[in-house]
Amino acid sequence: MPWPSVILSFHSPQDYGVLDIHAWRELFGKEPGDLFQNPHRAIEFFERLRMIRRETGLPCRQIERALFTKNRHEGKRGSKASVFGYGEDFLTILALTEHLDVILKQLGDDTDPANCLVFYRPSFGRADLIGEFDAIIITPQTAYLLESKWDRSRISNNVLTLDPVQTSRHEIFKWYHENWKGEDWKHFAQRHADEFKGKFNKSIAPKGSLLSQNLITILKSMRGRELKNVLLYFYRESIPQMDTHFEIVKIKYHPTYDNYVAINQSS
Repeated sequence: MPWPSVILSFHSPQDYGVLDIHAWRELFGKEPGDLFQNPHRAIEFFERLRMIRRETGLPCRQIERALFTKNRHEGKRGSKASVFGYGEDFLTILALTEHLDVILKQLGDDTDPANCLVFYRPSFGRADLIGEFDAIIITPQTAYLLESKWDRSRISNNVLTLDPVQTSRHEIFKWYHENWKGEDWKHFAQRHADEFKGKFNKSIAPKGSLLSQNLITILKSMRGRELKNVLLYFYRESIPQMDTHFEIVKIKYHPTYDNYVAINQSS
């Protein structure tokens, strides 16, 4: 799906929905080959959603989600394979796609998952630059920076701690969030170079680099929101002590094929 429709639907759900093959098929039938390349396809898609909105009074984003669900779960894609995965990365994407409501509830956030913007493992370079969060969840009021651990992570004396490189990237990202105000990145980097170097012993990502491009995308999406650090912990039985100041979300998982966990494919 093209990023512009994701961002538009997040900021203006009344007027936009996410351009996706499933919603398109419900409205127009078989998708054209240039669905995600031709801007006229997006315009046609948005206009049809707004026509339905005038008839129903529902927001375009809600209409699009209903179309997506109908097409995906009524067998129009044919039989589904059984998908199994292992490890904290798989558990993280499973939680984000199937249990986002549980995560938000434990965080005391009553945002509808449909009104969230989620980035899975956004890339901010190697660990010596910033590294990779396991996920970022953005709601209208808050941006949650997630680190994931599971019951096979390294635990010493029944105490789970985050590595220094993990806590460090939260501090670095917080600095970017608080100091970049949307100005030209080159001017921003020049003005704050000494401060950043003195604080983190690193250099600000140069303008035009992949790191600065990814930072700008995320920072724009979360501007004006409160930052909260979150440890997402997956367990089967016992839960260790957590030596962290992060907010903690605990999710129980159930292996269904030896040590592997299945994606729930029921509607």
